[in-house]
Amino acid sequence: IVPITDCPHVQHHVRLTPSQLPSPRKARCQVTSTASGKGSAKSDVSEDGTCPSTENWLCLQCGVVGCSRYVNGHGLLHYKATLNGDENGPDGAGHCIAASLSDLSVWCHACGAYLRHTDLDPLVKKLEQLKFENEEETAETEDMDEGLADASTRTIFSESTADDNKVDP
Repeated sequence: IVPITDCPHVQHHVRLTPSQLPSPRKARCQVTSTASGKGSAKSDVSEDGTCPSTENWLCLQCGVVGCSRYVNGHGLLHYKATLNGDENGPDGAGHCIAASLSDLSVWCHACGAYLRHTDLDPLVKKLEQLKFENEEETAETEDMDEGLADASTRTIFSESTADDNKVDP
């Protein structure tokens, strides 16, 4: 699968700015289902009607979060609903561009293709930062802790062997 770089919809259908993006790890499908368990839904729905949070898509025009077509298809339903609304855009393509909050890919429903476009780079970069920011801090802290542990182990080893033949670590 090769993303296209010339999607004509990016200019009119990407309205969110980096500061408006939700954290990919916290965003959940905003559509509630009336089905509990399995039924008309493709995937399990919790008691409160929410979809599993494993695979969600963010509409880059209005910010609605919907689950993937492989979960309960609410992201795709959002796109289809906007085709007939007042906000379907000058080209009638609806809210056609969405970003995966799982793998951070961007999809255009109207083109039926993944996108790679320079106008999307700031959004994808910000989503990546939001998705991994705590993990990076945790990794840095673990690296620092590990470095301190190594230093204290060397110190303890040196002190305990100082009288025993002066062995260096």
